[in-house]
Amino acid sequence: MNEIERLISEKIKEKGRLSYKEFIEIALYYPEIGYYYRFRPGKEGDFLTSPTSSSLFGFVIGNFVIKFSQFFKGDFEILEFGGGEGILARDVLNFIKENEPELLNRISYKIFELFKREGIDEKITYLTSLDSVNEFEGLIISNEFFDSFPFRVVENFKGEIKEVYINFDGKFFEELGDPSKDVKDYLEKFPLELEEGERTEIRFENYKFMKFIAEKLKKGGILTIDYGSEKPRKNTYRAYKNHKVFTDIISEPGEKDITSDVNFDLLRRAGEEEGLEEVFFYSQERFLLEYGILEIIEKSGEKEILKNQAKFLLSPEFMGARFKVLFQEKRIQ
Repeated sequence: MNEIERLISEKIKEKGRLSYKEFIEIALYYPEIGYYYRFRPGKEGDFLTSPTSSSLFGFVIGNFVIKFSQFFKGDFEILEFGGGEGILARDVLNFIKENEPELLNRISYKIFELFKREGIDEKITYLTSLDSVNEFEGLIISNEFFDSFPFRVVENFKGEIKEVYINFDGKFFEELGDPSKDVKDYLEKFPLELEEGERTEIRFENYKFMKFIAEKLKKGGILTIDYGSEKPRKNTYRAYKNHKVFTDIISEPGEKDITSDVNFDLLRRAGEEEGLEEVFFYSQERFLLEYGILEIIEKSGEKEILKNQAKFLLSPEFMGARFKVLFQEKRIQ
Protein backbone atom coordinates (compact mmCIF):
# COMPACT_ATOMS: atom_id res chain seq x y z
CA MET A 1 0.00 0.00 0.00
CA ASN A 2 1.52 3.33 -1.07
CA GLU A 3 1.25 6.59 0.89
CA ILE A 4 -1.78 7.84 -1.01
CA GLU A 5 -3.64 4.53 -0.63
CA ARG A 6 -2.95 4.57 3.09
CA LEU A 7 -4.07 8.18 3.38
CA ILE A 8 -7.33 7.60 1.51
CA SER A 9 -8.16 4.39 3.37
CA GLU A 10 -7.62 6.13 6.71
CA LYS A 11 -9.82 9.02 5.64
CA ILE A 12 -12.60 6.60 4.67
CA LYS A 13 -12.33 4.80 8.03
CA GLU A 14 -12.52 8.18 9.77
CA LYS A 15 -15.38 9.89 7.88
CA GLY A 16 -16.94 7.23 5.69
CA ARG A 17 -17.04 6.76 1.93
CA LEU A 18 -15.66 9.42 -0.39
CA SER A 19 -17.04 10.86 -3.59
CA TYR A 20 -15.01 10.39 -6.75
CA LYS A 21 -14.17 14.10 -6.53
CA GLU A 22 -12.70 13.74 -3.02
CA PHE A 23 -10.82 10.58 -4.01
CA ILE A 24 -9.32 12.21 -7.11
CA GLU A 25 -8.37 15.40 -5.25
CA ILE A 26 -6.23 13.38 -2.84
CA ALA A 27 -4.77 11.08 -5.50
CA LEU A 28 -3.72 13.91 -7.80
CA TYR A 29 -3.19 16.97 -5.61
CA TYR A 30 -2.28 15.96 -2.07
CA PRO A 31 0.79 18.07 -1.15
CA GLU A 32 4.16 16.48 -1.89
CA ILE A 33 2.87 12.95 -2.54
CA GLY A 34 -0.04 13.48 -4.96
CA TYR A 35 0.43 12.41 -8.57
CA TYR A 36 0.85 15.91 -10.02
CA TYR A 37 3.53 16.74 -7.48
CA ARG A 38 5.68 13.82 -8.57
CA PHE A 39 5.05 13.17 -12.26
CA ARG A 40 5.63 15.25 -15.39
CA PRO A 41 4.32 14.79 -18.95
CA GLY A 42 6.55 13.78 -21.84
CA LYS A 43 8.06 10.69 -23.43
CA GLU A 44 9.58 9.64 -20.11
CA GLY A 45 6.31 10.25 -18.24
CA ASP A 46 2.87 8.69 -18.44
CA PHE A 47 1.42 10.79 -21.26
CA LEU A 48 2.31 13.32 -23.95
CA THR A 49 0.95 16.84 -24.37
CA SER A 50 1.06 19.03 -27.45
CA PRO A 51 3.75 21.38 -26.01
CA THR A 52 5.99 18.46 -25.00
CA SER A 53 5.52 16.88 -28.43
CA SER A 54 6.72 19.84 -30.49
CA SER A 55 7.60 23.53 -30.21
CA LEU A 56 5.37 23.98 -33.27
CA PHE A 57 2.35 24.01 -30.99
CA GLY A 58 3.65 27.01 -29.06
CA PHE A 59 4.77 28.72 -32.26
CA VAL A 60 1.23 28.57 -33.64
CA ILE A 61 -0.18 29.99 -30.42
CA GLY A 62 2.49 32.69 -30.65
CA ASN A 63 1.17 33.50 -34.11
CA PHE A 64 -2.34 33.61 -32.67
CA VAL A 65 -1.13 36.05 -29.98
CA ILE A 66 0.39 38.32 -32.65
CA LYS A 67 -2.95 38.51 -34.43
CA PHE A 68 -4.82 38.89 -31.15
CA SER A 69 -2.57 41.79 -30.10
CA GLN A 70 -4.14 43.97 -32.79
CA PHE A 71 -7.07 44.51 -30.40
CA PHE A 72 -4.77 46.29 -27.94
CA LYS A 73 -3.04 49.61 -28.43
CA GLY A 74 -0.93 49.37 -25.28
CA ASP A 75 0.31 46.70 -22.92
CA PHE A 76 -1.66 43.56 -22.20
CA GLU A 77 -1.36 40.44 -20.09
CA ILE A 78 -1.25 36.76 -20.97
CA LEU A 79 -2.36 34.48 -18.16
CA GLU A 80 -1.77 30.77 -18.71
CA PHE A 81 -3.46 28.27 -16.43
CA GLY A 82 -1.66 25.01 -15.70
CA GLY A 83 1.52 26.08 -17.49
CA GLY A 84 3.74 23.59 -15.66
CA GLU A 85 7.41 24.17 -16.31
CA GLY A 86 6.75 26.90 -18.84
CA ILE A 87 7.33 24.86 -22.01
CA LEU A 88 4.39 26.40 -23.89
CA ALA A 89 5.11 29.89 -22.55
CA ARG A 90 8.74 29.81 -23.73
CA ASP A 91 7.75 28.64 -27.21
CA VAL A 92 5.09 31.35 -27.48
CA LEU A 93 7.51 34.07 -26.37
CA ASN A 94 10.34 32.78 -28.58
CA PHE A 95 8.09 32.88 -31.63
CA ILE A 96 6.99 36.43 -30.85
CA LYS A 97 10.61 37.48 -30.27
CA GLU A 98 11.59 36.15 -33.71
CA ASN A 99 8.61 37.49 -35.63
CA GLU A 100 7.30 40.57 -33.80
CA PRO A 101 10.04 41.60 -31.34
CA GLU A 102 8.52 44.97 -30.46
CA LEU A 103 5.38 43.17 -29.25
CA LEU A 104 7.41 41.39 -26.60
CA ASN A 105 7.82 44.63 -24.65
CA ARG A 106 4.04 45.04 -24.43
CA ILE A 107 3.34 41.58 -23.01
CA SER A 108 3.25 40.56 -19.36
CA TYR A 109 3.20 36.73 -19.23
CA LYS A 110 1.95 35.03 -16.07
CA ILE A 111 1.42 31.36 -15.30
CA PHE A 112 -0.94 30.03 -12.65
CA GLU A 113 0.44 26.76 -11.36
CA LEU A 114 0.17 24.96 -8.03
CA PHE A 115 3.86 24.18 -8.02
CA LYS A 116 6.03 27.27 -7.92
CA ARG A 117 8.90 27.47 -10.41
CA GLU A 118 11.84 29.85 -10.27
CA GLY A 119 14.18 31.28 -12.87
CA ILE A 120 12.51 29.82 -15.96
CA ASP A 121 12.37 33.05 -17.93
CA GLU A 122 12.57 36.67 -16.87
CA LYS A 123 9.40 37.38 -18.88
CA ILE A 124 7.37 34.76 -16.96
CA THR A 125 5.85 35.35 -13.53
CA TYR A 126 4.36 32.47 -11.53
CA LEU A 127 1.16 32.69 -9.50
CA THR A 128 0.38 29.89 -7.04
CA SER A 129 -2.80 31.29 -5.49
CA LEU A 130 -6.06 32.32 -7.11
CA ASP A 131 -6.03 35.30 -4.76
CA SER A 132 -3.22 36.62 -6.98
CA VAL A 133 -5.44 36.59 -10.07
CA ASN A 134 -6.66 40.17 -10.41
CA GLU A 135 -8.89 41.85 -12.98
CA PHE A 136 -6.99 42.46 -16.21
CA GLU A 137 -7.13 42.99 -19.95
CA GLY A 138 -5.50 40.46 -22.24
CA LEU A 139 -5.55 36.77 -23.09
CA ILE A 140 -6.19 33.69 -20.95
CA ILE A 141 -4.69 30.45 -22.28
CA SER A 142 -5.21 26.93 -21.00
CA ASN A 143 -3.97 23.71 -22.56
CA GLU A 144 -5.07 20.45 -20.93
CA PHE A 145 -6.05 22.34 -17.80
CA PHE A 146 -9.77 21.73 -17.41
CA ASP A 147 -9.39 17.97 -17.89
CA SER A 148 -7.25 17.84 -14.73
CA PHE A 149 -10.10 18.99 -12.45
CA PRO A 150 -11.54 16.36 -10.09
CA PHE A 151 -15.05 15.24 -11.01
CA ARG A 152 -18.00 13.35 -9.57
CA VAL A 153 -19.62 10.27 -11.15
CA VAL A 154 -23.34 9.51 -11.32
CA GLU A 155 -25.34 6.53 -12.55
CA ASN A 156 -28.93 5.91 -13.55
CA PHE A 157 -30.03 3.17 -11.15
CA LYS A 158 -33.60 1.97 -11.55
CA GLY A 159 -34.69 5.29 -12.96
CA GLU A 160 -33.00 7.45 -10.33
CA ILE A 161 -29.76 9.40 -10.54
CA LYS A 162 -27.39 8.05 -7.89
CA GLU A 163 -23.91 9.24 -7.08
CA VAL A 164 -21.05 6.75 -7.20
CA TYR A 165 -18.94 6.69 -4.04
CA ILE A 166 -15.71 4.91 -3.12
CA ASN A 167 -15.35 2.83 0.03
CA PHE A 168 -12.62 0.63 1.46
CA ASP A 169 -12.58 -2.89 2.89
CA GLY A 170 -9.07 -4.15 2.31
CA LYS A 171 -9.34 -2.71 -1.19
CA PHE A 172 -11.23 0.18 -2.76
CA PHE A 173 -14.69 -0.50 -4.16
CA GLU A 174 -17.65 1.47 -5.47
CA GLU A 175 -21.10 1.88 -4.00
CA LEU A 176 -24.13 3.95 -4.97
CA GLY A 177 -25.71 6.57 -2.74
CA ASP A 178 -27.88 9.66 -2.74
CA PRO A 179 -26.52 12.56 -4.80
CA SER A 180 -24.48 15.24 -3.00
CA LYS A 181 -25.65 18.85 -2.94
CA ASP A 182 -23.09 19.58 -5.66
CA VAL A 183 -24.70 17.01 -7.96
CA LYS A 184 -28.22 18.24 -7.17
CA ASP A 185 -27.20 21.82 -7.95
CA TYR A 186 -25.63 20.69 -11.22
CA LEU A 187 -28.69 18.69 -12.27
CA GLU A 188 -30.97 21.66 -11.66
CA LYS A 189 -28.93 23.69 -14.13
CA PHE A 190 -27.90 20.93 -16.53
CA PRO A 191 -30.44 18.06 -16.59
CA LEU A 192 -29.08 14.68 -17.65
CA GLU A 193 -30.49 12.00 -19.91
CA LEU A 194 -29.09 8.63 -18.88
CA GLU A 195 -30.37 5.18 -19.76
CA GLU A 196 -30.59 2.49 -17.10
CA GLY A 197 -27.08 1.61 -15.91
CA GLU A 198 -25.40 4.46 -17.79
CA ARG A 199 -22.85 6.67 -16.06
CA THR A 200 -21.39 10.09 -16.69
CA GLU A 201 -19.04 12.55 -15.03
CA ILE A 202 -20.20 15.72 -13.30
CA ARG A 203 -17.66 18.46 -14.07
CA PHE A 204 -19.31 21.29 -12.18
CA GLU A 205 -15.90 22.66 -11.13
CA ASN A 206 -15.07 23.36 -14.79
CA TYR A 207 -18.17 25.52 -15.10
CA LYS A 208 -17.45 27.39 -11.84
CA PHE A 209 -13.82 28.03 -12.74
CA MET A 210 -14.63 29.34 -16.20
CA LYS A 211 -17.09 31.78 -14.62
CA PHE A 212 -14.35 32.87 -12.22
CA ILE A 213 -11.74 33.63 -14.88
CA ALA A 214 -14.29 35.16 -17.28
CA GLU A 215 -15.34 37.56 -14.52
CA LYS A 216 -11.69 38.56 -13.99
CA LEU A 217 -11.24 39.34 -17.68
CA LYS A 218 -12.32 42.92 -18.37
CA LYS A 219 -11.36 42.91 -22.05
CA GLY A 220 -9.75 40.25 -24.21
CA GLY A 221 -10.18 36.56 -24.86
CA ILE A 222 -10.02 33.04 -23.44
CA LEU A 223 -8.35 30.31 -25.51
CA THR A 224 -9.17 26.84 -24.19
CA ILE A 225 -7.51 23.73 -25.64
CA ASP A 226 -8.38 20.29 -24.32
CA TYR A 227 -9.64 16.85 -25.23
CA GLY A 228 -13.39 16.55 -25.17
CA SER A 229 -16.49 17.33 -27.17
CA GLU A 230 -19.04 20.06 -27.76
CA LYS A 231 -21.72 18.12 -25.90
CA PRO A 232 -21.24 15.84 -22.87
CA ARG A 233 -20.24 12.24 -23.55
CA LYS A 234 -20.97 9.37 -21.20
CA ASN A 235 -18.55 7.39 -19.09
CA THR A 236 -15.28 8.86 -20.39
CA TYR A 237 -13.22 8.70 -17.19
CA ARG A 238 -9.93 6.84 -17.41
CA ALA A 239 -6.38 6.71 -16.08
CA TYR A 240 -2.96 6.91 -17.77
CA LYS A 241 0.24 5.19 -16.77
CA ASN A 242 3.29 4.50 -18.93
CA HIS A 243 1.36 5.76 -21.98
CA LYS A 244 -1.33 3.11 -21.46
CA VAL A 245 -5.03 3.73 -20.81
CA PHE A 246 -6.85 2.11 -17.87
CA THR A 247 -10.59 2.12 -17.13
CA ASP A 248 -9.92 1.19 -13.50
CA ILE A 249 -9.14 4.52 -11.89
CA ILE A 250 -9.46 3.64 -8.20
CA SER A 251 -6.62 1.15 -7.92
CA GLU A 252 -3.11 2.48 -7.27
CA PRO A 253 -4.20 6.04 -6.46
CA GLY A 254 -1.31 8.49 -6.75
CA GLU A 255 0.44 6.34 -9.36
CA LYS A 256 -1.74 7.18 -12.37
CA ASP A 257 -3.15 10.29 -13.98
CA ILE A 258 -6.95 10.39 -13.67
CA THR A 259 -8.99 12.31 -16.19
CA SER A 260 -12.15 12.47 -18.29
CA ASP A 261 -13.38 14.34 -21.36
CA VAL A 262 -14.11 18.05 -21.09
CA ASN A 263 -17.68 19.15 -21.84
CA PHE A 264 -17.08 22.32 -23.86
CA ASP A 265 -20.75 23.27 -23.70
CA LEU A 266 -20.28 23.87 -19.96
CA LEU A 267 -17.37 26.22 -20.64
CA ARG A 268 -19.31 28.00 -23.37
CA ARG A 269 -22.33 28.48 -21.10
CA ALA A 270 -20.18 29.74 -18.22
CA GLY A 271 -18.47 32.25 -20.48
CA GLU A 272 -21.74 33.52 -21.95
CA GLU A 273 -23.08 34.17 -18.46
CA GLU A 274 -20.08 36.42 -17.81
CA GLY A 275 -20.35 38.39 -21.05
CA LEU A 276 -18.11 36.35 -23.35
CA GLU A 277 -18.98 35.73 -26.99
CA GLU A 278 -17.83 32.63 -28.85
CA VAL A 279 -15.52 33.41 -31.77
CA PHE A 280 -14.79 29.84 -32.87
CA PHE A 281 -14.87 26.22 -31.80
CA TYR A 282 -12.39 24.19 -33.86
CA SER A 283 -10.68 20.84 -33.83
CA GLN A 284 -7.00 21.21 -32.96
CA GLU A 285 -6.17 20.30 -36.56
CA ARG A 286 -8.23 23.16 -37.95
CA PHE A 287 -6.92 25.64 -35.38
CA LEU A 288 -3.27 24.82 -36.16
CA LEU A 289 -3.90 25.07 -39.90
CA GLU A 290 -5.86 28.33 -39.59
CA TYR A 291 -3.07 29.94 -37.61
CA GLY A 292 -0.21 29.03 -39.86
CA ILE A 293 1.43 25.76 -38.87
CA LEU A 294 2.30 24.91 -42.50
CA GLU A 295 3.74 28.37 -43.16
CA ILE A 296 5.80 28.16 -39.96
CA ILE A 297 7.23 24.81 -41.07
CA GLU A 298 8.10 26.16 -44.52
CA LYS A 299 10.06 29.07 -43.04
CA SER A 300 11.98 26.81 -40.66
CA GLY A 301 15.43 25.41 -41.23
CA GLU A 302 14.26 22.03 -39.85
CA LYS A 303 11.42 21.28 -42.23
CA GLU A 304 11.58 17.48 -42.17
CA ILE A 305 11.79 17.26 -38.37
CA LEU A 306 8.88 19.66 -37.93
CA LYS A 307 6.80 17.92 -40.58
CA ASN A 308 7.06 14.66 -38.63
CA GLN A 309 6.15 16.43 -35.40
CA ALA A 310 3.21 18.15 -37.10
CA LYS A 311 1.70 14.78 -38.04
CA PHE A 312 1.20 13.97 -34.37
CA LEU A 313 -0.41 17.36 -33.67
CA LEU A 314 -2.64 17.33 -36.77
CA SER A 315 -3.55 13.69 -37.29
CA PRO A 316 -7.18 12.78 -36.43
CA GLU A 317 -5.85 9.48 -35.04
CA PHE A 318 -3.73 11.32 -32.48
CA MET A 319 -4.41 14.89 -31.34
CA GLY A 320 -5.87 16.57 -34.42
CA ALA A 321 -9.51 15.59 -33.90
CA ARG A 322 -9.52 14.47 -30.28
CA PHE A 323 -8.51 17.92 -29.03
CA LYS A 324 -10.79 20.93 -29.40
CA VAL A 325 -10.07 24.66 -29.30
CA LEU A 326 -12.62 27.14 -27.98
CA PHE A 327 -12.00 30.88 -28.27
CA GLN A 328 -14.29 33.34 -26.50
CA GLU A 329 -13.83 37.07 -26.23
CA LYS A 330 -15.06 40.06 -24.28
CA ARG A 331 -14.84 43.51 -25.83
CA ILE A 332 -15.34 46.91 -24.30
CA GLN A 333 -17.62 48.85 -26.59
